Amino acid sequence: MMNGYDFIYYCDSFTEIGLGHLSRGIDFTNEFSSRFPFYKIAIRGIYSESAMNFISANLSGKVTVLDKDDESISAISFVDTMFYPGSLDINYDFFRKLKTHTKKLILFFDVLDVTIPPEVDIYINYLPYTIIRGKTENQKVFVGFKYLPVPDAFFNSNYFGINGDIVCIFGADKDGYVIFNFLNIIIQEKFCKRNIKVLLSPHYSKEFKEELSSKYQKIAFLQNINNVHDLLNNAALVISTYGNSTFQSIAAKKPNFSIAFQDFQNNYATRLEEEGFTVNLGTFSNIDENKLALINNSNYLLTQNEKLKVAFKTPGINNLINVINNELQTI
Repeated sequence: MMNGYDFIYYCDSFTEIGLGHLSRGIDFTNEFSSRFPFYKIAIRGIYSESAMNFISANLSGKVTVLDKDDESISAISFVDTMFYPGSLDINYDFFRKLKTHTKKLILFFDVLDVTIPPEVDIYINYLPYTIIRGKTENQKVFVGFKYLPVPDAFFNSNYFGINGDIVCIFGADKDGYVIFNFLNIIIQEKFCKRNIKVLLSPHYSKEFKEELSSKYQKIAFLQNINNVHDLLNNAALVISTYGNSTFQSIAAKKPNFSIAFQDFQNNYATRLEEEGFTVNLGTFSNIDENKLALINNSNYLLTQNEKLKVAFKTPGINNLINVINNELQTI
């Protein structure tokens, strides 16, 4: 495309909204640029310093990083972000402005209830139980787990049963110390029967990680690892804040336990629990220890692994890439 980009992925990453949008944006654009190297691709967003370091370590050199105020034109703009920290509302002004310099506007928004902005040409949501409002006859909609944006590698994980690690993946929160309540519980003898590994968001400071390592010496604290898939591969189960890591773990067929910083995360984990794909432990300040006891229940873990094998067979990222590529072919 002359004087612009074929495809721009809009995603943000800073402490208040976490790393999930950026992480899957990197996964997606890396895979897309690998398959179609002739397209001119970029990502654009608001990024903290730690997010920029994450980008430098993980984004393909084929993908350009644009300034947050860059208004380059594109054939397709793909929007994947949380517009207001702690709220799942849509910034409609953003779409009106963005529509002026893109030919096709795609909204990727994994919410339970959405009113599609009129400027959007395509709406995608991997949650099959979403409620969609405001759709016009000209808008295309793609819904369901077959559009889950998780790379192929996660779908090919091994399962070692209850003998594997307890892997925890925690996003960031303004009050990082709220996770101490969980850590004080998980190190109790009735729960701490296996290796516990905790992957911390890059948004946590190095000093905070060192403080945790000193206080909780039974736990291995990790940060900025090169491959989340390898970490999950050795897991018996995953305890994660609701978000991208939740779906990475269930795609890897690892029984998932969700825990929340914010109310909306708790609500979304409750809905996923109703579908049978996670156990919702509640919030970091109010943990359901009876549900947490399932981490030592071999029958539950094995049964859940078998259930996930049936529900998550093929990588949704392939279907997403096909949607984008097909649209580019028509422009």
